[in-house]
Amino acid sequence: MKLIKLLWRESPYQFVFSIVSSLLTAIFMLILVTLLSQYLGQSTNQLANWWQFLLLAMATTMLQVVANIFISSLTQTIIQQLRSNLVRRIIGAPMISIEQARPSSLLTSLVDDAGRIADALPGIIALVRDMTFMVVCFAYLAWLSYKPLLIIFAVMGIGMLLHTPLQKSGVKNIMALRTKEQQLFGVFKNMVEGIKQLKLSGNQRKEVIAYLENSQTSISKLNTNSLISFSVANAYAVLLFLILIEILIFGKFSDFVDHQILMAYTLSLMFLLGPLQNISSTTQQLGRAGVALGRIHELENALADTSLDVIESNTNNATSTLKINGFTHWKRLVMSEVTYHFKDSARQDLDLGPFNVVLEPGDVLFVVGGNGSGKTTFAKILAGLYAPGSGHISLDHIEINDTNRQFYRQQFGAVFADFTLFDGLGGTEHDPRVDADSELLRQLRLDHVVDPNVGLFAQAASFSSGERRRVAMLLACLDDKPAYVFDEFAADQDPECRELFYHEIVPRLRALGKLIVVITHDSRFFDCADLILTLERGMPPTLRNNRQPVRVAS
Repeated sequence: MKLIKLLWRESPYQFVFSIVSSLLTAIFMLILVTLLSQYLGQSTNQLANWWQFLLLAMATTMLQVVANIFISSLTQTIIQQLRSNLVRRIIGAPMISIEQARPSSLLTSLVDDAGRIADALPGIIALVRDMTFMVVCFAYLAWLSYKPLLIIFAVMGIGMLLHTPLQKSGVKNIMALRTKEQQLFGVFKNMVEGIKQLKLSGNQRKEVIAYLENSQTSISKLNTNSLISFSVANAYAVLLFLILIEILIFGKFSDFVDHQILMAYTLSLMFLLGPLQNISSTTQQLGRAGVALGRIHELENALADTSLDVIESNTNNATSTLKINGFTHWKRLVMSEVTYHFKDSARQDLDLGPFNVVLEPGDVLFVVGGNGSGKTTFAKILAGLYAPGSGHISLDHIEINDTNRQFYRQQFGAVFADFTLFDGLGGTEHDPRVDADSELLRQLRLDHVVDPNVGLFAQAASFSSGERRRVAMLLACLDDKPAYVFDEFAADQDPECRELFYHEIVPRLRALGKLIVVITHDSRFFDCADLILTLERGMPPTLRNNRQPVRVAS
């Protein structure tokens, strides 16, 4: 039912046209069966009417082609819209919801679930055609003689008692299979990303291979059980129809039913075998698609009731309001009694804060502390990726809330430790921003490796990890944001590039009036900071001022 609603919501006219075409196809198929029954039941030569049969056959085929074309076009539109909506929901969702959903779940829904829905949707039209053919065929047989039909319905009713549990068992296995495949997708992703570790560590390699083999065995078992359930249900349905044909041929119906009618019954049941098998296989596909659509809806609900459209609308409204109020460039960012509660990588509860920090354009804030102390979490709160648990953040006395948080995020550029360079996006050929800032290329030691006539990302695949991180910084700086966050940027840089980051890039950005937040362990460069925020697990944060008297939040 959900799949039908999906088709109707996207384009009711196309859907109705496809349904009508399928209904007409089923009716024409019945007329063909009727004509064939009449021709076979008469001894006279019926070659003179061959054109009727040919025209009906051609009309039936053309109607089915038209229905398939319309439903295929509608299916592609739906899948495109489904993926687009999910992508916008993912981008627009709160950061914490995305992190809790896990990448494997997101990727499985975008790729695998959407693909299964695309494979199944055309089957709805075929299902309508085949079921319509069965209904009109039974109606035609009842018109001929209802007595044999009563026996047929009685046998079919008994058959449904076994057929329905088999179908339910198959769907149950499909649901378990979907969960296992999602887990396996995550392991595949980890395997590709950690291939160097696997090549060097025999123990890890054995563990991963063993896990993959066990998972594949479980998936194969679930898939086999599902196929067996559906196959047995299909075979059972076919067997029932063959038994019915045998009853019609070898039973005593000729004593009270005309021979011509028995022939019509036999031909009709033979013609119904194909649609019956199609219905069974289509039901299997629709079962998989139903599970996939249900998982997509679950994911959308888990990502909260926020989409990119809502966020962009709020951002535009917030921007317009701030412009009306004369807000152009903020002069002070204040974190007042900001706290945040979260679970660390060991799933232990951790409380951050309270943070009382006043920052201005041109300030350089270093965030230091041990591993797992919450440095990156603090940066995400500051940049608006996480909403504070309590307290508030403000720009020039304008408090940041859900309606203007996306606008606030746009004030920040960032290079986090787990940064991503999007292949094929950005860094287009002969990017004028790259040409206009050749000095930044030189400072980042990229002038000798970047060809301005070739997209940055076309070259970045061959760069070292340090060079890729510097490309990410280049792109962030070219966005010309008022504030920047660099999460352990210098960790994988050579000594020369580490020096240039602290002694050239940071001063350059400060001179441009940018707020700079650096997460670092490089204690020998602490003198480059104006403010040093120290975080330790279970301890209140401490703020040290290197340049001037501490500002007070107001």
